[in-house]
This record gives sequence, C-alpha cells and structure tokens, in this order.
Amino acid sequence: MTCQLALLLAGWLAWCGLHSLCVSHSVLCQARDLLGARFAWYRVGYVVTSTVTLLPLLLYQASLEQRVLWQWQGLWHLLQALLVLHTLAMALGGARAYRLEQILGLEQIRRARQGEGETTAALQTGGILRHVRHPWYSGGLSFLWAFGPVTDVSLAVRCLLSAYLLLGTLLEERKLLREFGAGYRQYRARTPAFFPWRLLWRRLPHRISSETVR
Repeated sequence: MTCQLALLLAGWLAWCGLHSLCVSHSVLCQARDLLGARFAWYRVGYVVTSTVTLLPLLLYQASLEQRVLWQWQGLWHLLQALLVLHTLAMALGGARAYRLEQILGLEQIRRARQGEGETTAALQTGGILRHVRHPWYSGGLSFLWAFGPVTDVSLAVRCLLSAYLLLGTLLEERKLLREFGAGYRQYRARTPAFFPWRLLWRRLPHRISSETVR
C-alpha cells in the first residue's frame, strides 16, 4: 500500500503542477506567441486535458484498498450538512458571478470566429464576490472534507489537495494584484478570502436587536 499510495500522490502532484503551470503568466505568454490566432482554442484544450487526465487518477484511487479512519456519524452530520451547504452556496454563487463561457474557453473561440480581439479583463466584485474573494477555492476546500469517510488513502489526498487549493489562492492573489493593482488591494482589504464572516457579523447585531424588540 505504501508504494501504491506514493504513486497516487505523485500522480496528484504531477496533475496539480501541470494544471497550474499551463495557466501561469509565462506559459500563457509563450503559448500566445507560438499559437497566434489559434490561441483562442488554448482554454478549451486546457479544460479538456485537465478533465481527461483527472479521470485515471480518480479511477486508480478508487481501485486501492483503503482502511476507514473516521466517518460522519451522530451529531457530526450537522457539521457535514453545513459543509455541504457551504459547498453548494460557493459553487452556485461563483457560477453566477463568473463568466462560465470564458472560463470554459467558448467565448474566446466565438470571438475569434467573429474576428473580434480578446476582451480587457475587469475586476469582478458583484454577487457572491461582494462577500468572498475566492468562492470556488472556498467551496473546493469544503467539498474535499464534506463527503465520504476519511480513509488512510483519502486523508493523504485531501491534505495534498487542500494545500494545493491554498497555494492556488496565493498564486491567484498575485495574478490579480498584477492585473488590477490598487483596485484589487482595496477590494482585498474589505472582502474576506474564503468565508463571508463580515456579512454574518453585520447581520448578527441587527438580528439580536430585532429579537430584543420582540
């Protein structure tokens, strides 16, 4: 099992590394210069490649014999429910705030076919982004820990992927600071990264005062 787990973790590390490398600033610039007009297809290729290469990892992980270390039971299901709700809220909120057509690469292809250039990126702060800066990273973290029992194999994978999401957040912060400068610094100063605690903090005194009046 030790060799199999090491192989699995090596596979996940390779997938995470390539996943981040392919959207790094330097690689994107080189790909744009190399591909020219065909660069419009880069994002779609990236999404397809990431998905296809993810499947063997999931299948290999599922094939390994695993020992259950901990599982959701009793009152712990309340915490699990909160994690699931948080995952759904972050996923759906992010889907509404982001331009999914652009994230999937479809917008780039459409614009290239219509002879239009690339759009200028704008700092998005509407919808759920008013309350958290990284809803999908946040939802990804809660998703990793909300489902299924914790096994000797899944624990190692969950820890690795959690670290990857946290590192991805830091890299995303650097990218956004490079693109938007002072505007993003102001946004970051007033908006939490993962959990909308400021929204809850603002609503709590109002709710307490309402209950007191009653």
